[in-house]
Amino acid sequence: MSAPALSKLWPVITMLATLLIGTLALQVYAESHDSQALVVAIHPETTAAVEDEALDDSDGSLELGRSVSPDHANARGLARRGDLVPALRLFRKAAAANPESGWLLAEYGYWLLVAKQAPDAVTALKRAEKLQPREPRIALYAGMALRQVGDLVGAEAELRRAIALHPGFGSALIALGRLLGAQGKQDEAVAYLTEAGRSGANEQRARASVALGRVLLATGRAADAEQAFAAAINWAPAQAEIRIAAARAYLDLDGDHNGQRALEIASRATELAPDLPRVHLLLGDAKSATGDVDGAEVAYLRALHLDPSYTAARRKLIRLALDRRDFGQARAQTELLLSIDAEPPEHHFLAGLVASRSGRLDEARASYKTAIAKANGVYPEAYLNLGAVLRDADDLPGAIAAYRQALKQKPDYLAALNNLGLALAAADRTKEAEATYRKALAINPDYAAALLNLGKLQSASERYQEAIVTFERLLSIKPGYRQALLNLGVAQRRSGNAAAAITTYRRLVQAEPRYVAAHYNLGLALEAENELGAARDAYRQAAALEPEHLPSLRRLGTLEAKLGDLPAAAAIYQTILELEPGDANTRLALADVALRRGDKTTCERESDLAARSSTDKTAAAQLSRRCRADARMSPE
Repeated sequence: MSAPALSKLWPVITMLATLLIGTLALQVYAESHDSQALVVAIHPETTAAVEDEALDDSDGSLELGRSVSPDHANARGLARRGDLVPALRLFRKAAAANPESGWLLAEYGYWLLVAKQAPDAVTALKRAEKLQPREPRIALYAGMALRQVGDLVGAEAELRRAIALHPGFGSALIALGRLLGAQGKQDEAVAYLTEAGRSGANEQRARASVALGRVLLATGRAADAEQAFAAAINWAPAQAEIRIAAARAYLDLDGDHNGQRALEIASRATELAPDLPRVHLLLGDAKSATGDVDGAEVAYLRALHLDPSYTAARRKLIRLALDRRDFGQARAQTELLLSIDAEPPEHHFLAGLVASRSGRLDEARASYKTAIAKANGVYPEAYLNLGAVLRDADDLPGAIAAYRQALKQKPDYLAALNNLGLALAAADRTKEAEATYRKALAINPDYAAALLNLGKLQSASERYQEAIVTFERLLSIKPGYRQALLNLGVAQRRSGNAAAAITTYRRLVQAEPRYVAAHYNLGLALEAENELGAARDAYRQAAALEPEHLPSLRRLGTLEAKLGDLPAAAAIYQTILELEPGDANTRLALADVALRRGDKTTCERESDLAARSSTDKTAAAQLSRRCRADARMSPE
């Protein structure tokens, strides 16, 4: 391919790179009869996004020779212009008509890879390899495709084969270095990337240097990484993509300094390439990482102003709308996204996410199933979210089946193991649930969600000492983790050690003074120790923070009545009945307080109302008779 052709081709390729969608962060609530609402966070698991592999032809083009048919020629033209859907259709037709053309199959596989259709790319490139077994570029692209489908062993073998066929093959050296770095083989990665940066065109050396910087940064060698990034920029000072890659390396790491550094690089990239949508996407991500959500939205909108079809930026806007709980805006943007491109499975995944967040479970289920179908059945993240939707719809067998399918495709998927355990526990299959949590912990002994749920399961099974050990283990991993402290206190109180529970809850309310469940449970523990005044104060604090927290109001009403403050108890019971008019037990309690205060009218009215709805009609009838029998009662 000529240099002018290349200059037209690669901007198209870089503009086609998209970000994979992460999965849903879900929360499941389970409330015990005598305790707080226990919140189990199911940790978000992002799709394993493959770093952009710089699919360039600096080492030579796959387009060798003339096209083998008019369909082939037209497919090439469409692909160069970025019209991949019709291009791939024609490539497929041409390949079917010319099954012995290795170069045609290789081109087809290459463009499938550009279009993020990695499974199909693997198939086409493997067929091409059989026809052109000595071509290093086919091995390179096959390796990259295998990496995208998660076959890291196969990917490494193909990349090493490409280098063996063509020693010094820069693109293969860079791809192998990136792969080894992602696998934690840092020394090997540094060696290959250093070799790639010693020769070749400036652009190749820049790509090698920025990939080297990424590996160095991930291993904590920040100063060396900065030098590598600086070298990359020096090799290609006008290439915004190099700065984008450097900034992305910082964004992949936590920490305010890394976010700020990414923002500095992104800002410079926008100055160099103000009309390139990808730099505004990067700027938006950097602003988001540094807490400037409004600035991020402006940057994403700027990217869409430059290219309304830029789906990566639209997905970011959808995420921001979800974070704001602006479901109307999220839905409108999702409909636009699908109208622009309904082929990527990720777009239907995101539609499912929006629908599930806004409570439209049937629509969410349909969207996740469409995402799975478009991914040829291989989409563990979609199965995970489908399972969550089915569980919310009380379809536990369906949820369990979905989680198992996610695990079949991704056996070490911790979120799927955790969710499967929750679904099994909800189905009263506690032994299977415990085994599932322990399987997750065998993969990662520090996995907080599995430890929390295992401890809850042990506590629910009245194995309180085991639960205490589990929660203390969790707190050694995540000191101050409020859900662990909350559940530790519950296990301590239920095991008979209310004093220890009080200490735990006081530690929790000191750290989280607005945590309603902590104040409520502190009140329960104090009551167990007969510290009624302090317990009343704890319930009052919980009710002050959340005026509609019925468990605290009920306990507070009971305590006020017990301690003799009958007007306060009556007022609290009236508040409860305003929130829950059908609460027969509270009506009986209010009638009893009225009886003690001499309020015959209220006593009769409330006991009669309670008798109509209470399951214990005998108690209600007895109280009603008591109200009418005492003729000496008069209002206080």
